[in-house]
Amino acid sequence: MVNGQIVLMGGNEFRANCVPMDRELLGMIARQPVRVAILPMAAARQGPQQAARNGVDYFNGLGAQAYPVMALSRQDADDPQIVAMLNDADLIYLTGGDPAYLLANLRGSALFWAVLDRWRQGAMIVGSSAGAMVLGAAMRYGHRWTPTLGLAARVAILPHHNDAAFLALSLVGVPPTPSGAANTPTMIGVAEATGIVSADDPGATEMGTHWRVVGAGTVTVYTLPAPQRYHAGERFVIT
Repeated sequence: MVNGQIVLMGGNEFRANCVPMDRELLGMIARQPVRVAILPMAAARQGPQQAARNGVDYFNGLGAQAYPVMALSRQDADDPQIVAMLNDADLIYLTGGDPAYLLANLRGSALFWAVLDRWRQGAMIVGSSAGAMVLGAAMRYGHRWTPTLGLAARVAILPHHNDAAFLALSLVGVPPTPSGAANTPTMIGVAEATGIVSADDPGATEMGTHWRVVGAGTVTVYTLPAPQRYHAGERFVIT
């Protein structure tokens, strides 16, 4: 089996300016129409039904077969009937919302292990805003860094990172090195309606994770001696 791709979005999902980007993502999946599972857990305190409906209507409008997976609590995340809804998903989409709530209720749950299993079987895993934050190695929330789920083990996502939000490293500090990891995660600022797609190159000679930028905005990689900016179609490597 080959792991699927991970997509980390900057937020403001399911809007008109996301359409070209999301059409591209759907086109990368072999089985058509793509079965898209919308997980609004991060929005559990902020209108999850509307978040799910927005995602389902949006992706159905793009020709996919989308459906909600209404796991809104830890109890839901361990419910076998809810978890089984991921069994046939080609794309699993974690919406925006509260990243701390999402992490607390998803980490270690049966739902998380189902997401991981689908990814290992080739499904695409997409996280937007809060969803992207928890898929990385660490997240900045509540004035401190917190270890997260680590599917994207070398990165820490700063979502909603539009041009006006070009941050100095001194404002956010440096994310912690996860236990057992060789390197500190690299902070990546991702603008709204923009994402990075994992694109490991089997022919590459250097170690690291390869990423490709999609969408309307820019991506800022906080590397030394200076941050680097990338646009749609451009690639970068995290070592």
